[in-house]
Amino acid sequence: MTLKYNISYEVASTIFLFILLFYIKLQYDTSAKINKEFRKLVWSCLIATILDIITAFTISNAAKVPVIFNTLLNTLYFLSVANLGYRVMFYVLYYVCRNKVNDSFVRVNQVLICIYALIHIANIFSGFFFEFTDNGEYIKGAIYLGIYAIPLYFVICSSIILIYNFKEFTLLQRTSISCFVSFQILGTVLQMFIFPDTLLALFVSSLGLLMMLFSMETPDYQRLIITIDELNTTKKVAEQAKEEAEKAKEIAQEASRLKSDFLANMSHEIRTPINAVLGMDEIILRESADSRIQECASDIKQAGSMLLFLINDILDFSKIESGKMDIVPVEYDLGILLSDTMDMVRSRAKEKNLKLKLNVEPDTPAHLFGDEIRIRQIITNILTNAVKYTAVGQVELSVSGKKISEEMVQLYVSVKDTGIGIKEEDKERLFDSFQRVDESRNRNIEGTGLGLAITMRLLNLMGSCLEVESTYGEGSRFYFCLEQKTLDEVTIGPDIWEYCKNEKKRTGVAAEKFYAPEARILVVDDNAMNLKVFLGLLNNHGMKIDTAMSGRECLKLVQENAYHIIFMDHLMPEMDGVETLGELKRLEANQSKDAIIIILTANAVSGAREMFLKEGFDDFLSKPIDVIKLERMIKGYLPKEILRDFEQEQERPPEDSTNDSDEQSENGLVDWKKGRTFCMDDENFFREILEIFLETPYETELTQYLNEENFKSYATLVHGLKTNLTNIGAAGVSDMAKQLERAIKTDNDESFVKDNHEEFIAAYRNVVAEVEAYLKK
Repeated sequence: MTLKYNISYEVASTIFLFILLFYIKLQYDTSAKINKEFRKLVWSCLIATILDIITAFTISNAAKVPVIFNTLLNTLYFLSVANLGYRVMFYVLYYVCRNKVNDSFVRVNQVLICIYALIHIANIFSGFFFEFTDNGEYIKGAIYLGIYAIPLYFVICSSIILIYNFKEFTLLQRTSISCFVSFQILGTVLQMFIFPDTLLALFVSSLGLLMMLFSMETPDYQRLIITIDELNTTKKVAEQAKEEAEKAKEIAQEASRLKSDFLANMSHEIRTPINAVLGMDEIILRESADSRIQECASDIKQAGSMLLFLINDILDFSKIESGKMDIVPVEYDLGILLSDTMDMVRSRAKEKNLKLKLNVEPDTPAHLFGDEIRIRQIITNILTNAVKYTAVGQVELSVSGKKISEEMVQLYVSVKDTGIGIKEEDKERLFDSFQRVDESRNRNIEGTGLGLAITMRLLNLMGSCLEVESTYGEGSRFYFCLEQKTLDEVTIGPDIWEYCKNEKKRTGVAAEKFYAPEARILVVDDNAMNLKVFLGLLNNHGMKIDTAMSGRECLKLVQENAYHIIFMDHLMPEMDGVETLGELKRLEANQSKDAIIIILTANAVSGAREMFLKEGFDDFLSKPIDVIKLERMIKGYLPKEILRDFEQEQERPPEDSTNDSDEQSENGLVDWKKGRTFCMDDENFFREILEIFLETPYETELTQYLNEENFKSYATLVHGLKTNLTNIGAAGVSDMAKQLERAIKTDNDESFVKDNHEEFIAAYRNVVAEVEAYLKK
């Protein structure tokens, strides 16, 4: 049979491609993605070659083959050539991008293939590419050259990808791909214009594939690709793990933030009323000469101090957990420290009929350098714990000091009790946070379960640890050793109580008391009762003290007066303490530019001091106010030239009058008896508080804030009103205020405020009316 075309090159190409596929299967890692793409390319070339050979036979025998059959075979051939071009382009693209191939680009080219196929199907009926006559003669159509447009497009795309990513390939790889593309173009040109009777196009393409096999599909390269893929997978896993870790970190940070917010809110909520109670109590202790009143006031002070002790446990634990607890060494007197610590727990021991003993070695150094506050806290925690878990017998504190160098002493502190003891299996949990051992036996004993945990962590910060020896049912002994710096050769001696008596006499009990009539102090606080407490604590120092109930009022006063010290409350409506400080620094007409500005706040949570100092405050004083710290702070900041010796005698206040009014208001909203209790049953003082309560236009300001949707100021003002309502005995209306505050600060539920504001204001008006009626009686 005579053929119109020379198919010898295509036959050779077919055999060669079969051998090539077999060789790849034997020698290469066929599981690799890149190898799969190369094999698809070889198969595409093989299919196109076979179809080229078949069409050579059918065209040569066109008279014997149906026209439609010839047309379909040639159509499939041209489609296979287009597919081969697509496979070349995709292989080069995948080689460069691997798993990051642009899916949109691939889909566009797949659509082009489909359109090309549809046009060929249309050609069967129109013949605008090619057609066969009834005699089997092959006739080129009007746009015959368009049949090569799509294959040529893919060749051009391959060239562009190669040029654009030139540096991604080695010289050999660039050469082989370039040769493959060039061979395709060269073979097509030779077959169309020079050797129309010889099938060459796919033969030269197979030669190009061979070059690509040994330059781009080598086993070493395959292993490299697999390694890269594995590394990419590992990288993805690592990135995913990192993202999960970041999410976990964010969750942990959010939990920590929520905990800190809770502690800050709790600190402020509890310390604000304690500040009022302990402040008024301190005034009573200073001014009352009645022994019975003095005894009751001392009990109040002790109970309040114990409540603060529990709060401070939680806040200290938060500081230690967040790494913000610092050891601050100062000069201190060990004898005074031990004496004061014993006084703190003596009443509790007395209530349980326990003997409380203190043994101090006579040669123990008295004047040391260390963190007095933390050492006092550690010893107090251990002593309190011993008293708590001892029903009968005694608690003994033993202290000794042994010099280990010229300047250093090792303190040995031991607390031994005759209490219930600790089981051996419970010792491991003894220093865990919020844990109390032998819970079934100790369920009626109060406490947070933090005392020993905090003690251990504080000692760790100072390079020591707490040791324990215990026999269950007989008692325990807690002890630690701590290195401290000595300041001189003074020792406590054989009688610590005599030493403390002489030391206090020498230094003076009222060492921080002073008289400064030229001093000018400004106290800024939106709570009138807090201002009254502050004034009461300092009424014996002769100072001129002005008060302001808002940041705006503060700004007005500093333009009229030059103050030495300004105490600034933190949470206030409109402008809080930090915002007011900023305005003070920017105010040109400020007559108090040189004033010391001290933040006054119930927010004693971890990091609060550092935060306020960073904002620009000169110092930090937490509520409840420690009057000794307050006096020491004022004396330290006032100019020395205006300080005088304390000469003014305290006068006894007039006896309080009693009130015969009904204990409940007419509408039952105010409990007068309860309100007077907050004022130490002092009727005159209670009336002063009621008058202060009426002075603040709460209704007008709250309504204004609500209309302006200024919920931050609304919450701050309703917070102060809540406290004042409690203090006058209007507990029910105070609870309504508390719900409004919680809706804003905690629940972020502004709609609740809008829905319940009018009801609250109506109740507030009734309270105001009852207070006005009470004051008229």
